[in-house]
Amino acid sequence: MELGQTAERRLTAQPGRRDEPLTAPASPEEVVAAYARTVYAIALAKMHTREDAEDVFQEVFLSYVRKKPVFTNERQGRVWFSKATVYACKMLWRTKKRHETLPMEAAENLCLQSQEDLELMVELQALPKKHREVLELTYFGGLSAGETAKVLGCSPNAVRVRLTRARVALGQRLR
Repeated sequence: MELGQTAERRLTAQPGRRDEPLTAPASPEEVVAAYARTVYAIALAKMHTREDAEDVFQEVFLSYVRKKPVFTNERQGRVWFSKATVYACKMLWRTKKRHETLPMEAAENLCLQSQEDLELMVELQALPKKHREVLELTYFGGLSAGETAKVLGCSPNAVRVRLTRARVALGQRLR
């Protein structure tokens, strides 16, 4: 299978780092605007359907409103929202007693923009869980190795090794 330029860039791009101080958002709407993309991307990658991703999205932001965490910079906010999203996905999977496979009818609900995106997601889902998670958090969630390590509960070195191995494995599957 041949990759288009868009998918190749996603596979080889290094996510950006953000250490800038965070000015405290004045309203929940500003918080949603700041972190919505990260939360939804991780939720969609983990849950596979738009409806489940939206449920997770809502649960994460409700959790934010209930707990009212304070972040000193954007990185802390992204890590908190990424952890909360992963946790909400796990809880939804447990309550719905999901399986690893999806029925064919569910493919219609995937929020993918092209056949290339669909092929990439299929190959991504075929990877082992530890490789898939690190790719989802790094590329869909936009987290650095250190931030991904905090979410997964491992060292940044372990994340970098997993990321390298995951890229190689995904690259082999896509050829």
